[in-house]
Amino acid sequence: MPHFPNTHRVDARDKVRGAAPFGTDMRLPEMTHGAFVTATIGRGRITGFDLSAARALSGVRLIVTNETTSALTPARFIMVGGYAMQSHSPVLTDRVAYRGQPVALVVADSLEIAKEAAGLIRVSYQEEAFAATLDSPLAEVIPQADAEMRHPPENISIGDAAGTFERAAHRVDATYEMARQYQNPIELVGSVAYWEGDRLTVHQGTQNANGCRFNLATQLGIPPENVTVISPYVGGGFGQKNAAHSQEALTAFAAREIGRPVKVVVPRRQLFHDASSRPATRQRLRLSADAEGRLTSMLYDIDAETSRHDNFAAEHADTIARFYDTQSFQSHARLAKVDMATPGYMRAPFELAASFAVESAIDELAHELGIDPVEMRLRNDSERDMVTGLPHSSRHLAECLRRGAERFGWQDRNPEPRSMRAENGDLIGYGVGVGLYNGSSGANIVSLRAERDGAVVVSAGVHEMGQGVRTAIANVVATRLGVATGRVEAILGDTRGVPAMLTAGSWGSAAAIPAVEAACDALLARLAERGADIAAEPDLDAFMAQAGQTSLAVESDSHAPGQTREVLGNLRAAISRRAGRSTPAS
Repeated sequence: MPHFPNTHRVDARDKVRGAAPFGTDMRLPEMTHGAFVTATIGRGRITGFDLSAARALSGVRLIVTNETTSALTPARFIMVGGYAMQSHSPVLTDRVAYRGQPVALVVADSLEIAKEAAGLIRVSYQEEAFAATLDSPLAEVIPQADAEMRHPPENISIGDAAGTFERAAHRVDATYEMARQYQNPIELVGSVAYWEGDRLTVHQGTQNANGCRFNLATQLGIPPENVTVISPYVGGGFGQKNAAHSQEALTAFAAREIGRPVKVVVPRRQLFHDASSRPATRQRLRLSADAEGRLTSMLYDIDAETSRHDNFAAEHADTIARFYDTQSFQSHARLAKVDMATPGYMRAPFELAASFAVESAIDELAHELGIDPVEMRLRNDSERDMVTGLPHSSRHLAECLRRGAERFGWQDRNPEPRSMRAENGDLIGYGVGVGLYNGSSGANIVSLRAERDGAVVVSAGVHEMGQGVRTAIANVVATRLGVATGRVEAILGDTRGVPAMLTAGSWGSAAAIPAVEAACDALLARLAERGADIAAEPDLDAFMAQAGQTSLAVESDSHAPGQTREVLGNLRAAISRRAGRSTPAS
């Protein structure tokens, strides 16, 4: 009989019962626990440790400092071809790059003992003057175009934006500042590591299991095939977990040193120093328009924080340039190198800050012209990508604005300040703002094994971060093969399976599902070769019986439009290559 896939979340019951396995939930016999000692200065060098009180505490197994980590190789920043959130490797150097960075790791029989011992350690420093903000006198400000990085975003220049702005009758010149922001997912950053001979296994929450695997291999000096990273569920990533963190290699190192499993979970208060953040920005927008409200120029200047040791690219202009159609556009980006952990991706990394700035400026210009702000946006909608000149593959901004205005009763809005009140006297404000996000995808590899009893095991190169990709995979397999969704097991975020692409940028499902579909089709083709009538209503059990198979496995792959199969080699080496918009194919 025809099969209709279930619409419920296939892993929901496990999640609400606490049965879904998250990284540091792992408990192992003789497991020890680690706690960090963190720097109390803004910048400088470590000149010495007093470890005597900590070592005297019963239950302390190991104290890791820069004096004991010479066997470890520093990490490499993900944006220059490495796998880590930054190139600075705390506890591997006497250098203090920012306040709050780890300077020592204590491993003990219990977390309580480890924390107590960490509090007993005294660290001596040679302090240096530091830059803490965009405006600090010691911040090193450089044009982004001159910064060393693998793929530096270029300044965008279209037409004579400066001249058009100066000649315009209707102009807005506004500056918007946004403070540094931090994501705080429910699941903390942490690792559980143990060794079996020369083979390492690490359980942790990550958006990039394969990248963490290669980073661990590099830092520990062992072959990647000797490293297993397991992350079946991630309790919130938001970009924070898209690269290797400093505790991973240190946890694995400590486990090797003492010959016992080690668990290190970064406390929430330390996430502000041990994980990436959205950098502080200052954005200046100059807009001009004609009397009908059509944009004639846009000048955009962005100052964004980065760390002293890495250049984190500010891609805000790449976002703003796609909002509206204008005759001329000019952007200029600068990086302010300050003493902080390297910034990183945070949900809508550049889009949030850029959207706030451009939408605020559009509102100012609409007010200047006396044009309704919804109408102002509609008049400047674009059918093409202003930077590349290519037509949009999809764009629904005008439709969203019209539907939103209708559903919110925008026609009843009074634009005068403090003019609208509820029945109880409360002030009511109506505003409008839009956001854009590009659609991206990438390469993926999927292996699929079907059993005669209707069970299907799928290993896909994607991570489950709460977006429901297990449900999407189960529904695809159920529809294609005619099995119950409850009989589909998805192995995700596990380097024992297929190599996984970094899951970020909303491309995880878009990259994995086509490969799952291809694997289902490959399985059906294999069954057809063995005599199954796959033209009939999907029924895996019947097809397997017709083909005389009790178990059958296939592997397939897919890549995004604009890519070739050569990109699969990058995927196996944990080098992510996405495609979408004007992103290079490889």
